[in-house]
Amino acid sequence: MLTVRFKLFEVVKSLKNYPEEGVYIGDTATNVEVYSLPTEGYELEFVNQDGTTKAFFLSDLMTGGFLGFCWMF
Repeated sequence: MLTVRFKLFEVVKSLKNYPEEGVYIGDTATNVEVYSLPTEGYELEFVNQDGTTKAFFLSDLMTGGFLGFCWMF
């Protein structure tokens, strides 16, 4: 199984719309935490232009929750 691994403080962008959270395709987030137990997981923080937090996404690789995000190149 292929594992996507985001590094701490890596910037990613959304590939999906999450209107309930105010996050849309192309919005960027920073990976602010990496978890290893009980499964590998990540915490992404989206911020507004003024630097305040807009949304947090918590996910682990077991749920496939990061299918909607990719690395920024």
